[in-house]
Amino acid sequence: MSLFGDYKQALEPLMAENDGANSGGSQGGGNAGDSGNNAQEGGDEGDEPKLTLTQAELDKLIAKRLERDRKAREAEQRKEQTKAQLSEEQRKIAEAAEKEARAAEREKAAAQRELKAEARAQALELGIRRDRLDAALRLADLDDALEDGTVNEKAVRKALEKVLKDYPEWSDGGAEAQARNIGGGSNPGGSSAKSTLDMNAAIRRKAGRF
Repeated sequence: MSLFGDYKQALEPLMAENDGANSGGSQGGGNAGDSGNNAQEGGDEGDEPKLTLTQAELDKLIAKRLERDRKAREAEQRKEQTKAQLSEEQRKIAEAAEKEARAAEREKAAAQRELKAEARAQALELGIRRDRLDAALRLADLDDALEDGTVNEKAVRKALEKVLKDYPEWSDGGAEAQARNIGGGSNPGGSSAKSTLDMNAAIRRKAGRF
């Protein structure tokens, strides 16, 4: 609102009261003229003191109105600033949550890679044929083999042994089977079994277990 508008709005109530006072005075004067000898008396009674403002009083009224408008604008500005601050905080919270979710996904992917490497190494140790290795890993129930991102080796072994039990034809004997069949170090085949075990240990290291 312009300064002229502020002056006009502040003066409107005062102008209305002043117009009412002048109207009352004029009506009283007219009645007095029709009453003959009582005209002067009626006119005196009808005349009311006119509302007048000094320049200082007028300035004071205008200053109050402007001050009220200023406070209202400042309150609105504070409200908008509060909204902006809340929006910024919400944005930061959302970004932090997204960052945490990405980190969790990376950890999950790393744990799955570790689980797959462990399962592959154990499958070879158990003697699962290489041409059936991928199928065995798909059939193995490894849902319980991850605990808080850590591989449970016993759970992996149990799942793979169940696959071999269901599909015994997928086994080629493996290092552990050969060791059980040989039965001791006096057997001339012991060196062969040890060589196979060493090979599987190398596979496990390559897979990232050690």
